[in-house]
Amino acid sequence: MRRVVMALLGTAVGTTLLVGLKAQGSHIPVGTVADAPLSPTAGGLPATPETLITGGPSVRPAKPTTAASKPAPSRTATTTAPAPAARTIMGSAFPARGFGDMQVKIVVTGRHIDDIITVQESNRPKSTATTLRSQALAAQSANVGNVSGATYSSEAWKQSLQSAIGQI
Repeated sequence: MRRVVMALLGTAVGTTLLVGLKAQGSHIPVGTVADAPLSPTAGGLPATPETLITGGPSVRPAKPTTAASKPAPSRTATTTAPAPAARTIMGSAFPARGFGDMQVKIVVTGRHIDDIITVQESNRPKSTATTLRSQALAAQSANVGNVSGATYSSEAWKQSLQSAIGQI
C-alpha cells in the first residue's frame, strides 16, 4: 500500500514539475534529469523539486542564443503530382436474351471505379442494375453475383461492365 501511495505521489509531483517547467518557457536554463545533482540521502533521489527544475549548482547555465546564432529554417519545396482527372468510359452493349440490351458506363479516377451508370437496361427486373452496381463498386470489379430471376440481364450487365473496365 505504501508503494502505491509513493508511486501516485511521485507521478503527481513529476507531472506538476513538468507542467510548471513548460509554463515558465525557455528563459530558465534547464538541464536534463540526468544532469540534476543527486542527494547523498534519500537513496540517490533529487534533493528537492528545485534541483530538478534549475539543475542545481553543478549545472552550467544555458548559453543565450541570438537570432544570428540560430540556423535558418530550411524551406524545402515539395511538389505534388496533380490528382488524375475523372474520366468516363462506355462499355459495350450486350443482349440479355430477348429481354433487351444492357450497357453501362463507368466513371474512373486513375484505376479506381468511382461510379457505374446503366445506360441501357433490359425490361427484366428493373432492380438488377442497382443491385449489381452496389456490389461492383464494393468489389471494384465485374466479379459479382447474379440477381435472382434476372440471370440473363445480370450476365449482360456484368459483360458490359467488364468491357468498360478493360478500357481503363
